[in-house]
Amino acid sequence: MSAIFQSWQNQNRYRRYPFRDDTVLAPDEDPELELPNNFVLDFNVAVPIQEGQGLVPANQVTVRLSALMYSGTMLAMFFSNADGDVIATLAVQDLGAHTPGDFYPISGAGKFDDVRGLVVLGDLDEFKLRFPAGSYKFSEAVLEPSTIRPVLRGVRSIRATIGSGETDPLYDHVRLIEGSNVKLTVLPRLNAIQIDAINTTDFSEKCECDENQGRSTIKTINSVSVKDLKITGDECVKVETSGNTITISDTCSKPCCGCEELDYMTDRLAYLETAVQRIEAYATTLSTVVPASLSTAQLAITTGGKINKSDVRVG
Repeated sequence: MSAIFQSWQNQNRYRRYPFRDDTVLAPDEDPELELPNNFVLDFNVAVPIQEGQGLVPANQVTVRLSALMYSGTMLAMFFSNADGDVIATLAVQDLGAHTPGDFYPISGAGKFDDVRGLVVLGDLDEFKLRFPAGSYKFSEAVLEPSTIRPVLRGVRSIRATIGSGETDPLYDHVRLIEGSNVKLTVLPRLNAIQIDAINTTDFSEKCECDENQGRSTIKTINSVSVKDLKITGDECVKVETSGNTITISDTCSKPCCGCEELDYMTDRLAYLETAVQRIEAYATTLSTVVPASLSTAQLAITTGGKINKSDVRVG
């Protein structure tokens, strides 16, 4: 009993689509070998039709399977245009994980790096039985025109990078505007816009205020103009700058005192401490003797008597 209302991919199992009905699916090396109809179930690719300054008519855009590489676990397919240039490739890394109906993206190659598309693979059992591992080339495996979507090659959007961030994309007709000291020149023959920097002051905006007004500006140091001033170091002097600060460091100075000098200073301090103690004891003796001697002298003067030397004690 035949099935009705089959899905699109199931129907493609029994016909050559997406390849043309009149194409040859046999590799150049073995004309008797042919790709099974259920190998590729569907195909879609967007191909830019703008070449240089001219346009390729959409009815002349042709895509064909030009080569196939099979290793048993991996599969690679190469698609070319009418001129033989490879425009896209397909790579399946693990055929063991493939399920009939899985689709794989194709990537643009070379100057056709903007080509995009999808390939839907079917049941690969019959393909594996027919094709041993190896590389195969095809000259006539042309795809149906309905699977090819011609597109104009162009810039989809533009972003500007400012600092570490990017602006939102700009679409439609984007203008480049000349700024200060910048000149734009359109070169139709090269399909390019030339950007030149202009060395002139005509575009400079005049500043109405002096940002240094009210500030003290160093003009000379020891009668040396700052325009000619250079501060340099040597093997013992290090000069560093940070902002408006200059730091000069001595890298060779060492402490002048060592252990011998410290021992000498300690001995001298001990001697001075002993001398101070003797002076304090002598001062204490004087504080008792001098008042007593003065009293004796005063008494003798008052009574008219003599003062014996033994009565005046100084120490």
